[in-house]
Amino acid sequence: MPVIIASRHRPNDRLCSVLARYRYRVYPEPRQEMMLARTFGCARVVFNDSLRVRETAHAAGEKISDTEVQRRVITLAKTTPEREWLGEVASVALVQACQGVRDGCRRGVRAAGVSVADG
Repeated sequence: MPVIIASRHRPNDRLCSVLARYRYRVYPEPRQEMMLARTFGCARVVFNDSLRVRETAHAAGEKISDTEVQRRVITLAKTTPEREWLGEVASVALVQACQGVRDGCRRGVRAAGVSVADG
């Protein structure tokens, strides 16, 4: 059942927009559960690797691009024997893990009051 949320933005209380929110529950099959667990695990590893690469670059005073981070922690990692299993999951989840680190780092730097150029 949808939940209707009314949003009022104008002083005269005229209804401007209505948003509907839906709640779903998913019951994956055992094979799907395994694939989801594998994807989440790979995303966690890529997230941690991406964070480590960004922290190392920051400590060295190196400016590193988002593309370079993804190349190091996803593309190059897939070619190593220790991380070849990253190729078994969708790359979209891995790229989103890198983007999550990027966004978190940018928010953290902004909160500290330091100016950051997007890169």
